[in-house]
Amino acid sequence: MKISISSSAVNDLECIQKYYEEEEVCRVGDRYIVSMIAHNQTLKGNPDIGRVVPEFGAAKGCLSYRSLEFNEYFKVSTIKE
Repeated sequence: MKISISSSAVNDLECIQKYYEEEEVCRVGDRYIVSMIAHNQTLKGNPDIGRVVPEFGAAKGCLSYRSLEFNEYFKVSTIKE
């Protein structure tokens, strides 16, 4: 299973990183980002975990959108046919 990250998610991660830099705790930010990305590996063995997000609708070629919580963030994933 291939896991990819959208450009908007990359932008969000950069904003989180910038916040920690401004707070002068870069190492904390680095660890947090690494943990958040590593958490995505959960999807490889359990692609159907998380709450179904019906408000996103179903895009062509996608089975469903699912929401996976990480601390105060919700990460949305989709499985393509």
